[in-house]
Amino acid sequence: MKKLSYTTIFVYISCILFIFFVVGLFNNPYGPQRNIFFAGMDDLFMDFFNPLRYTAERDPYFWANNDYSEGNYLPLSFAIFYMFSKLDNFNIMTREETWNSKIGLISAFIFIGFMVFLLFLSLNNICKKYLIPPP
Repeated sequence: MKKLSYTTIFVYISCILFIFFVVGLFNNPYGPQRNIFFAGMDDLFMDFFNPLRYTAERDPYFWANNDYSEGNYLPLSFAIFYMFSKLDNFNIMTREETWNSKIGLISAFIFIGFMVFLLFLSLNNICKKYLIPPP
């Protein structure tokens, strides 16, 4: 009989727990499984849209409609968000209006796609640096 490694056991347990999670989510979509996602998915994409709203006025750290705890990104991050904030009039939009903005949703998906590309590019460079063979 083949001896199971810790990695194999971890993968099996993770898959089983993921299946339990999906079954629980489908059985009760508004139950406790939904709270795994931030604010029960009532704040969808706001990690992207809030900085767009802050940078639209070009003063993200002292935006009039939020408290001072919201300006938690570094200045370079706000510079990247500022480019996207010029695609639509985000400074006067409410949270619900940003969800209904087609330009805003397209820019969110472009931003997410670009960040995923950078993640895989970074992982590829790390694998090359440490001579890790591809899977």
